[in-house]
Amino acid sequence: MKLKDYLKENNISISEMARRIGLSPGYFWLITKGQRGISPDVARTLNSITEGKVSLDEFFPIREPKICPCCNRRLPKNYRVKLKEHPNLSTLKD
Repeated sequence: MKLKDYLKENNISISEMARRIGLSPGYFWLITKGQRGISPDVARTLNSITEGKVSLDEFFPIREPKICPCCNRRLPKNYRVKLKEHPNLSTLKD
């Protein structure tokens, strides 16, 4: 469940949840908007307070690596820059 949905469903204000987890309401508001990151400790605290209803995956999603279709190797994050070195990468789709 998304954090915003949990707060709304349980009628909990941003200020109240911020107080429970030990953050300022302003900073917590930025977290709920996706404008600030969250530490693993705060994410675990949120997960605990919400009894697991707000998943850690919301804050730390697992991203699958891009794989080259011709050689089946993992691509670096800047693989588009390296197209000249490996012309078959032009067939790769995002």
